[in-house]
Amino acid sequence: MFSTTLENVDWNNSILIKGNIAEEVQELKNREGQDMIVIGSPRFAHRLMQHHLIDEFRLNVNPVILGKGLSLFKDVQKPIPLELVQNQTFRSGVIGLIYRLKKEPQR
Repeated sequence: MFSTTLENVDWNNSILIKGNIAEEVQELKNREGQDMIVIGSPRFAHRLMQHHLIDEFRLNVNPVILGKGLSLFKDVQKPIPLELVQNQTFRSGVIGLIYRLKKEPQR
C-alpha cells in the first residue's frame, strides 16, 4: 500500500510504503511473487509512468462522458508504445482493454 496519509494498514499481505515510490516499486518488481495492480489512483499511476514502472495497462472505457476529472495520461512526456493483447465488451457497454508495453525489436 502506498500512501501519504495512512499510518498503518491492516489488510492481509499488505505493507505500507511512504518512501521513494520509484525505488520501492522497483524493489517490489524485482522480488519473486505475484503481479501488482494499481486501482483507481491516477496520481500514483502518473508517478509510475514517469519512471517506466508500468508493464501493462488495463483500461475500462465507460459509456459516459464526464468532461472533468484527473487525466490518467497527464504530463506524459514521450509516447509509450503499447500493443493490445485483449479486449472485452460487457453488457453494460463498458469496454475492457488490456495493453502491454510493446517490446523493442532485438538488434
